Amino acid sequence: MIRERMANWLSMLRGSVYLRHLIQTVNFVLLFLFVTLALSLDAVYPFNLISTVSFAAFAFFTVVYWILYVDDWIPGPLTILLITLAACMLASFIANGFQAFPKTHLLMIVLIYAVYLWLKSQKEHLSFYLVLFSLASIAFALLFMVYERNYVFHPGTAGRAGRSFGNENDVARNLLLCTIVQLFLVYYNKRKFMKAVHALLALLFAYFVFLTGSVSNTLLLLLVLVVFGIAATPKKWRLVSASAVVVLVGLVISLIANVPAFASFNKRLLSILSSLFTTDSSKSIDSSTVARMSGAVYGIRLFIRSPLFGNGCDSVVRAYKIMAHNNMVETAADYGVFALICEEIIILLPLFWIKKTRSNCWMLVLLVGIYTFGIQFFLVSINSKTISVFTALSFFLVTTRSHPLARIWPGTNDLFGETYNARC
Repeated sequence: MIRERMANWLSMLRGSVYLRHLIQTVNFVLLFLFVTLALSLDAVYPFNLISTVSFAAFAFFTVVYWILYVDDWIPGPLTILLITLAACMLASFIANGFQAFPKTHLLMIVLIYAVYLWLKSQKEHLSFYLVLFSLASIAFALLFMVYERNYVFHPGTAGRAGRSFGNENDVARNLLLCTIVQLFLVYYNKRKFMKAVHALLALLFAYFVFLTGSVSNTLLLLLVLVVFGIAATPKKWRLVSASAVVVLVGLVISLIANVPAFASFNKRLLSILSSLFTTDSSKSIDSSTVARMSGAVYGIRLFIRSPLFGNGCDSVVRAYKIMAHNNMVETAADYGVFALICEEIIILLPLFWIKKTRSNCWMLVLLVGIYTFGIQFFLVSINSKTISVFTALSFFLVTTRSHPLARIWPGTNDLFGETYNARC
């Protein structure tokens, strides 16, 4: 009797179109709130708490939606890789005497999978979610201009912009991800007006990246611009495009070296170069660069000491009071070689499968993949919410072989209506 009632109740819920649309709407709002806060105010109380609560609610409604409305779930490559990575983390936790439980890193795995599953279930509304990422980045730009207005409107101000939002390097990372979103929309949109709007937004975010003084993200920004400039050009014009991109990069470097507004950034860049390539004691030394190199060396030592299971979560910080500032070294030192292999496959697999996207979405996968892989050499990204979200998006785009995609700014009927004709 109880089973019959449960079955009838479940059947009633599955047949409710209103409930289905309600969950879709609520989760869209929750994901927008989470992405916006993760990009901008995730290091500021109480917004970090709101971000956590919004993600928990998003994950809950994702599970409910899949139980009620998805019948054909088959574990795919991402499922296997994430389970393997989580198993490696837990094995390391057990092998190292149950110390330093990897709570944050396991939550990032849950985040990747929850976003991936939700996008998988909403593949007919992909355009709407691409708009979500664009609007979240625009909200971040507005907040940045308000909180860091002294730097934005007076770029000669001493110091680095972004401190209002947390660590400047993490802020620069999120700004660069916003730049990538806008570059993708420049490539995707067919209307010249919208191309111009997104191009201006991309330039604005690039300017913000410079203001943060993050050398690693500035170098990766130049790399992303080079790749975008070449990849977005038809094959017969790529030589011309490559030449133009090289000239543009040279112009940017010249601006950094000569424009007073970038004097602080220029000074820091020169001190980093002198730290790496000179033995002259009279030259200024960048203490951050020296500390990062030392942390990477310490992490490699820890990995050699325990290559299979690692030394447990945050092992470099616990042993040497400093982070490795290299995601590969940090992962290998913490969880061992198998965790490192799984993580790199998760990052690189969308790039190898990029031809499966069947649309202009391949540009987004390409730029996100290049940045996600490159930032590992400078920062620890295994605990980044934004990197996790974009990793899930990339995996969705390359593993969903046929997902409808209409115009990038959908109409009012596009969220629940069947208005999509194009295939990608």
